[in-house]
Amino acid sequence: LPVPRLLLDAPRDHFLAIEDLGRETLESRLPRLEPSEIQRIYRHLLNLSLRLHLEGLPAARKCRLPLMPGFDDKLYAWEHAYLIDHVLRGRLKAPKNQIAAIAAELESVSRLLAKSPQALIHRDLQSSNVLFRGERPVLIDYQGMRRGPAAYDLASLLCDPYADLPAPLQQRLLRHYAQRHPQGPDIAAAFPAAAIQRLCQALGAYAVLTKKPGMAYFARHVPAAARQLLRALRAHPLPALEAVARQLARG
Repeated sequence: LPVPRLLLDAPRDHFLAIEDLGRETLESRLPRLEPSEIQRIYRHLLNLSLRLHLEGLPAARKCRLPLMPGFDDKLYAWEHAYLIDHVLRGRLKAPKNQIAAIAAELESVSRLLAKSPQALIHRDLQSSNVLFRGERPVLIDYQGMRRGPAAYDLASLLCDPYADLPAPLQQRLLRHYAQRHPQGPDIAAAFPAAAIQRLCQALGAYAVLTKKPGMAYFARHVPAAARQLLRALRAHPLPALEAVARQLARG
């Protein structure tokens, strides 16, 4: 899979050097791209994801690669807490009964994802983590790679608030992946729940990051994340969460 090349590895000296691919990301390149180019790049990224999802876990086992702990109840709950603590309690000052209702809805999401097809996933597969070697995409920020729902990577990529892909393109790209994976229909069925899980985590992250010095600009991504969340909630309705998403979408 295309990642920055390792130029020097000196573990005894706690030193390594990797290829510098510059600062241009898919996120920064998107406004200049024609729709056909955008679709081509995303199809290529989905093909890379497909390879990771189909071959990743067997390869990791074969070379006894230590992995981050996989998605489990604890990790799902940690992502839910990001939204609950930093958005519902911190930003919106939501009442306890509303928070309890949303927490129950999110637990149902994690149960569904736990039953969906699992794979080795990048976990943070978004446009800001795609660089380029010439015209070829290269993946970075894969240190969170672990076993988890294959649909989570698709949600990270296709529902990415930085890119804010239109719904028709999002669905075409989802079909592109699903038609090529042996468990494609099951992964596509889990996609709305994965989008909800991922976007709730993203909204929580934006709330945390905007409080840090010089990072207030993350607030501009909140409406796009909320709109993407509302799109996912049309396919997988959660009434209490929808009310909050509508509030956030207004800015």
